[in-house]
Amino acid sequence: MAFIPSDFDLVAPLAARACLRGWQSGALLPASGFPEDAQAALASLVEAGLARREAEGFRRTAPGLRLFVADLGGTKLHAALVDETGAILAERREPTAAGVHAVIEQIVKLRDALACEIGAPLAAVGAAAIGVPGAVDPRSGAVGFAPNIAGLERVDLAFELERRFGHRVRLENDVNLAALGESAAGCAQGLRNFAFVALGTGVGMGLVLDGRLMRGHGGMAGEIALLPVIYGATGKGHAEADATLEDVIGSGGILAAARRLGPIEAQTVEQLFAQARQGNGVAQGAIAATAEVLFKALLAVRALVDPELIVLGGSIGLQSEIIDGLAAHAARAAFAPAIRASTLGPRAVLAGASLAALSELIAPAAARRRLLQKSA
Repeated sequence: MAFIPSDFDLVAPLAARACLRGWQSGALLPASGFPEDAQAALASLVEAGLARREAEGFRRTAPGLRLFVADLGGTKLHAALVDETGAILAERREPTAAGVHAVIEQIVKLRDALACEIGAPLAAVGAAAIGVPGAVDPRSGAVGFAPNIAGLERVDLAFELERRFGHRVRLENDVNLAALGESAAGCAQGLRNFAFVALGTGVGMGLVLDGRLMRGHGGMAGEIALLPVIYGATGKGHAEADATLEDVIGSGGILAAARRLGPIEAQTVEQLFAQARQGNGVAQGAIAATAEVLFKALLAVRALVDPELIVLGGSIGLQSEIIDGLAAHAARAAFAPAIRASTLGPRAVLAGASLAALSELIAPAAARRRLLQKSA
């Protein structure tokens, strides 16, 4: 596997977090006896000002460090302040403001309100990471493929927030952050090869290979929503209709499938699942069809990258009917991947954002580019 500089290496932030966990301010760690990863992590903590090198070892500094993390969705903004180990100190959920400029103001006010809630000075917030519903170019930071927030593709969101915050901000695709979260604190801990697939309003995938989050050339790695799906083929193999995976198994596709199967009263996916649990055959059929298409997509993921585990998340993906349907298909398939439901649920993105924010804080000085380059 050939990696590129834009791929996110999980080793450094995970090692740094392991060093910080339980390390009290002022406490001294001996200079010897650490593996290579830990030695590199300690050096990065010294450079970031979180530790000091002394003759006897390393001494913890910068008590009270806080990180701001957020999951920016088309309808909901979920944000929190966390400590360096990722523990949530305060969190809030709000409806997402209309338009990107209003969203920027909302994020700034939310960070300030959370800091006030825990009595932390704003200067204690050292970095931020925000999950966005789009593809983030790993080189420029530009956000694309993000139709749910008006104007997001035309604004340098990270720079605008860095200018307002006075500290570094990392933007990342929300599903990529969910994958990081599962690696740091969920059911993918210790795994170097796994995928996180989120199914909700849309569908997306975060992919970790050999301990690196794969972003791809332009940040589009894992955008399985765009995979073409051919359904309704005739006996001669000619497709009557084709669509993307998101068209077929996103929330709109599930409802459309139900309406094709027969009359249905459900107007939302939540109502569809409720009716299925009440014994509605049309709803049950649409959900079963969704699980079948999703399982075929997961088979394709295994054929391409052979992950040790596929973690399933998202508001639809975590429904028991989907999980049970996938298990039934896996029991009959010879090449089925290992599939597990997310253990972090709706907090997966924030868990990953806390790791990404720590990574931003300890990144080598040469990588600290945005504030220096763009504020000049």
